Amino acid sequence: MRHFLIITSILLYPFGVWGENGDVFVAQTSEGCPMTFIVVSEHEKIACVGNEVDPAIDIETNGRITIPADANGYKVTKIGTRAFAQCKHVEEIEIPEGVKSIDAQAFAWCAELKSVTIPSTVTDFGLWIFLECRRLQSVYSAIHSPLPVSLVTFSVNSPPLQGNGTDDLAPDELYNFATLYVPTRCKEKYQEADGWNLFRYNIVEAEPKIDGLRYALRKDYTAMVANDNQWEGELDIPEQVTFNGEVYTVNSLEWLAFRSCETLTKVRIPKTIASIEHYAGWEDCKNPFANCTALASIEVDEENPWMCSADGVLFNKEKTRLYCYPSGATRESYNIPESVEWIGMSAFSHNPYLTDVYMPNSVTRMCGSAFSGCKRLSSIRLPESLGYIDAYTFENCENLHFLEIPAKVGGFAESVFRWSPIKTLIIRGTFSEELRKDTFYSMDDEVVVYVQKTEVEKLQKVFSGTILPLEEYDASDMNRPTTYADEPSNTYDLTGRPAAEHPAKGIYIRDGRKVVVW
Repeated sequence: MRHFLIITSILLYPFGVWGENGDVFVAQTSEGCPMTFIVVSEHEKIACVGNEVDPAIDIETNGRITIPADANGYKVTKIGTRAFAQCKHVEEIEIPEGVKSIDAQAFAWCAELKSVTIPSTVTDFGLWIFLECRRLQSVYSAIHSPLPVSLVTFSVNSPPLQGNGTDDLAPDELYNFATLYVPTRCKEKYQEADGWNLFRYNIVEAEPKIDGLRYALRKDYTAMVANDNQWEGELDIPEQVTFNGEVYTVNSLEWLAFRSCETLTKVRIPKTIASIEHYAGWEDCKNPFANCTALASIEVDEENPWMCSADGVLFNKEKTRLYCYPSGATRESYNIPESVEWIGMSAFSHNPYLTDVYMPNSVTRMCGSAFSGCKRLSSIRLPESLGYIDAYTFENCENLHFLEIPAKVGGFAESVFRWSPIKTLIIRGTFSEELRKDTFYSMDDEVVVYVQKTEVEKLQKVFSGTILPLEEYDASDMNRPTTYADEPSNTYDLTGRPAAEHPAKGIYIRDGRKVVVW
């Protein structure tokens, strides 16, 4: 009988039915990084992330690290002592909900660490968890009622050589210049909590981070994707998120939700998104993807009743408002749909591929910075219905040498043409208001501006370059696309198909040249 029992136990263990406390195993993070875990309780299936004997990750690991909430069936509840110590290339660490303790010097000497997210479940902190993390910029805490911690818990300054010696450290020797982001209506709690008030002058109320994105959560159980998110690769914005056991419907994007996110390549917007929210006075700001230089396409769920996309461009449902032409879209020419009446702020900004844009007469409003930073833009047809040119509209368009302003435009904001090498500017209308000198900021004296005779004197008050009456304008030697309304022989649309006998307005290829049908 004794021999039989011994054989049975030997047969069970190789198949992993039972493990032991202290066993070490490896699991993958969402980034594909191998991470080391130690079993804390086999019975309760609880594990710890690394320690000073078994580091969590290889010290040469770089970039972003997301600690999993579940590793091979074990709930992760603890980050061990010096688990990530000396991981000198890691820049961002996200700790999942469920982790209850972060042991001493867990992230010590992480020289490039910039951001750490702490979940609401953490109640126990060791000493000097950010020791010598001198590039740390942001600590995101989801804890609503912070418990007092040691005065040296968050200090980046080195401890004395002997022991902890915390009693002998002067207050000005304990510091952390990172910004601490805390839940809304919790700032005073953090300012009054021992240890947390090390961030006293850098505590900001912010939104929780859920599955890599920041949200503003509301009492009606709706959620807004908040400003300044970062994402790498393609993103499917979720219809719902769960936080502290509560489910929230994602129904809006904040106006700068992904501003200047250079690693976002494609985004899909769900049917639940009903609006793009903005601060009072910034109603024109409807592009949450401004300056996302790698973003090639935006898709919207067909069942979304408030917005849509066409050819990767974001519109309202009726296509009367163009919110975002992706900065990473690679086409060289674009015909704005005839239905569009309004073009949002920074709608086309920083696209390095566009050379030609055709804007239909349906457009009556073009908001600021619409084409700012479009460095290859060389030809744009503005609509006859346009009445005003907003600030920074053609800022830093390095190939824009010629521009014609239609007759209805009666006013200009500041720095419209800043840092653009315009050589010839045609203004066909009359100025309905006094001109601003800063409208022509950075335009040198070599620029020639043609205006109506009645407007020459007005322009001379604010611009020192050459100003001539329209009658002296000779279009024959201007370096700009040919415009025509008939004779479509040898003419093709931008897809290579032959044009109709009387083509619609837009950009075409004729005899190897780009032409514009007006």
